[in-house]
Amino acid sequence: MACLRQFAVHTNQLQTGVLSLLYVLPIIQYLQCHIDDPCLNQLKAAALKRALDERFANYLKTDNSEFDPLPAVACLLSPGVSKVAYC
Repeated sequence: MACLRQFAVHTNQLQTGVLSLLYVLPIIQYLQCHIDDPCLNQLKAAALKRALDERFANYLKTDNSEFDPLPAVACLLSPGVSKVAYC
């Protein structure tokens, strides 16, 4: 399914072990934006969004009791990642 291609591409990239933790958060944020693609079935998109939110709440949701700011800080301080992720 073409609509899910980005999920497959980034999942494969993250599974290789070549990318470090610095790239995980930007990729997750990119995928969260991709979920809004109109070609995705809205029920499936909502389920994907919930799954991403639940799985990565420790790193993305500051109000989560187990929030860990270290990966976000590492992304912001890394010149290579911050240029790609936050520009």
